[in-house]
Amino acid sequence: MKACIYLFLFMMFVPTCLAQTRYYNESKEIRSNDYTYTCEVRKKLLVTLYNTEKTYIGIPQVSLATNTKVDEQGGAPLLSNDQTTYKKCLQISNEVLRDFLLSNPSKNDVPLFVTMYINSQTGALQDVSFIFPYVSVYNTLPIDTLRTLELRLKNEMRFSPTNAGREVNYIYRRVIYYLE
Repeated sequence: MKACIYLFLFMMFVPTCLAQTRYYNESKEIRSNDYTYTCEVRKKLLVTLYNTEKTYIGIPQVSLATNTKVDEQGGAPLLSNDQTTYKKCLQISNEVLRDFLLSNPSKNDVPLFVTMYINSQTGALQDVSFIFPYVSVYNTLPIDTLRTLELRLKNEMRFSPTNAGREVNYIYRRVIYYLE
């Protein structure tokens, strides 16, 4: 009788595990009606997703005056009101991702890295990339949800470059998102 109960429980558990669709198993392009994302999977450890219509992703951040690489650490701030925009990004991320993460409560303690590439002259958000562990709840997140997050960030986020910020080709910011 015990064996029957264990077999029954096992058969109930297996379909639940198999129902978790992993969308990002390999490096590839993911096409939808009006956009295409590049998915890069590195050694089954990290997944990076970004829109293929990119401006700054993959380009080194350099000084416009000297064309040398820029190291933001310890230098003059490139954005004013950086903490305010950081909080706004977290708020938007939470609004878009909250329902999905709450439907997967045992797995929502993994970070999502939201990387933003900002036009240094206008303060407009040009590119967004998403990085997360391969083995995480984000691997089951539909690409349409990330597209929604990208569009909301681009439409609602406005940055204020400082004078030092206007001296680089773009400004780079990363937000580490956890469910709030």
